Amino acid sequence: PVNALQKWDELGRLGRVVGIGGNDAHGKVGWAGLKLDPYTMTLSLVQNHVLAENLTEAAILEGIRAGRTYVVFGRRGVPKGFAFWVQDQQGTQTWIMGEELEFQEGLFIEVRLPRGGVGELIKDGELLETLTGISESYLVTEPGIYRVEVTRDGKPWVYSNPVYIR
Repeated sequence: PVNALQKWDELGRLGRVVGIGGNDAHGKVGWAGLKLDPYTMTLSLVQNHVLAENLTEAAILEGIRAGRTYVVFGRRGVPKGFAFWVQDQQGTQTWIMGEELEFQEGLFIEVRLPRGGVGELIKDGELLETLTGISESYLVTEPGIYRVEVTRDGKPWVYSNPVYIR
């Protein structure tokens, strides 16, 4: 929902705010015993992808706390290849979703889009750039809260957590 994204962007100006997605699954049985929202369908609607050092509970929880996550509307497909990070001009330092850094000259936002995706680079809640290639690079010219939204066939698909450049 647009109002939830606006509030998330607004709160991000005050501090780091981790965005996650959730499903509302009830497994209701309707007329003639038919399931109206079977769990297998409902739980495939929204997933959280977590960047973690390994698949231990501790590492996954740390990835969530740190905002190293992105939300996917799974019914649109697996977003294989999606990536979003910031790096310095020399490529010696990298910051990923959820991280905060001080603005400096020569920072680049790097985005890899999954096949079939159209990306939007969002800065402080506003569209900054439309991304249509598989691999896109954007020179950061000022501080801001940067995140990526990806659509497929004009419908929401991937929402990254931001990188905070203060």
